[in-house]
Amino acid sequence: MQTWMWFVVFAFRWWNALWVKTFFQPDEFYQSLEVAHHLVFGYGFLTWEWRKYIRSGLHPLVFALLYRFLKLLGWDSNYTIMVGAPRILQGTFAAILDYATYQFALNRYGRRAAQWTLACSLFSFFNAYVGVRTFANSLETPLTALALWEWQKYLKYSSQIRTNAIDNPNLRFRSFLRFLTFIGIAFLIRPTNLLVWVVPVLLWTKSPRESFLSPSKIFSRVRLLFFEVLYHLPATLTVIGMILVLNVLVDRYVYGHFVFPIFSFFNFNVTSGLSSLYGVNSSHYYLSQAIPLICGGYLIFLLLSLDLQAVLAVGFVLLPYSFISHKEFRFVYPLSPILLSAIGNALASVSSKWIRRGFLFISAVHIGVAIVLCRFHQLGAADVMPLIHSLASQNKTGIILAPCHTTPWQSHIHVPNADHTWRFLTCEPFERPLDETDRFYSDMPAYLDQLDTFPDYLIFFQERLPLLENYFNTRGLLYTEFATYFNSWIPESEERRGDLLVYKKQSQSLNEE
Repeated sequence: MQTWMWFVVFAFRWWNALWVKTFFQPDEFYQSLEVAHHLVFGYGFLTWEWRKYIRSGLHPLVFALLYRFLKLLGWDSNYTIMVGAPRILQGTFAAILDYATYQFALNRYGRRAAQWTLACSLFSFFNAYVGVRTFANSLETPLTALALWEWQKYLKYSSQIRTNAIDNPNLRFRSFLRFLTFIGIAFLIRPTNLLVWVVPVLLWTKSPRESFLSPSKIFSRVRLLFFEVLYHLPATLTVIGMILVLNVLVDRYVYGHFVFPIFSFFNFNVTSGLSSLYGVNSSHYYLSQAIPLICGGYLIFLLLSLDLQAVLAVGFVLLPYSFISHKEFRFVYPLSPILLSAIGNALASVSSKWIRRGFLFISAVHIGVAIVLCRFHQLGAADVMPLIHSLASQNKTGIILAPCHTTPWQSHIHVPNADHTWRFLTCEPFERPLDETDRFYSDMPAYLDQLDTFPDYLIFFQERLPLLENYFNTRGLLYTEFATYFNSWIPESEERRGDLLVYKKQSQSLNEE
């Protein structure tokens, strides 16, 4: 593709990132931007994962470097820049995902399939909704796409070397080193990324039209990789060593002392079973819900794909993931380059005009879904943040009486004193028997009676309004509606039903009147 087209793709993703106005999941902020903000500015809320050394510091450090740059230039005082800059950076990662997925499809399936793959990627509502958000998975996925691209080139160069059709044999090893680099960084961000590579490394052939590697050829592949590393041992050890040293130094900087989050991560998510505290899903969740969401309406074209190697690679990842109780569809987001490329290949292999019309219809539906998800679904939870920033800047006090982490925090407030004058309900998983959110919703009057003072502002969902009004009347409190924010047509839960309301405390209580 021409260079100007890639400028268009990058500009589209930057616009996409700024265009998204809704709230999706707390990890978008509390596992990335909030940690980065705390590193650079020294205040903010750190969730229990960062006190228990569960996560690698590499992902938030990317945004910490951005915040440090803004601070040095004095731009952190501009609220619009503080909120918008991380989105632009994440939009860049999303554009890299489009680019790398196209290049992977180009090297594996050919130009026509690559063009269809890029179209699927650009019209994917999942990419538009999740890819531009600051999740660890939304950085892991572009890294996976880049590694897939390099691995496909490695397979191509290996085939050319066997037939003496390559002028520079070092091209193969360079691709191998870049492949190691990308999967190494992705592994540091999320160790489960290694599952993606078992099938491609051991079974994939240069072309999906070829059969799987036989047992003897698998042994030959392993032997090839072994001698590849052995022959270029200094360069390989240098790359691996630099990645490991980077990991140790980053975690040392983020946590303040030497820790190894990978062990804590594995223990919490696999051996201990504590991840089930965040919800338990059915064993078929990834197959019946996650993959259909990632592919969207294009899933029907996946059934036309004859790339059994891609199917096996996806299935190998889904199988062990399905045995873990807590599941989220973004956990398997790194499979999207494989899935969309296979779909692009299927579209390129058919010539029916009805298939193409079907693609245009599905793409139009995807645009509609993206508009709803990116502009309306859970809008209030994000829309209220400029108001909180303004009130906190005026030294007003407040509490968010909603399920924990309903809104972003200091990454969208950026007022040091807000840590003391504002608060939200927490939900630490190790609180027994009930966390703060549970205590509030199980017995709201008892919870509110424990407050030392009632703040200037209360923020809550509309479903709490009748109960709160009754509480105000019985306690002689006077709060009146200050602002209303539409949140969603379809609430994520009963606790989030209705608009997001901001109520202001009046200067005199009912008893004083």
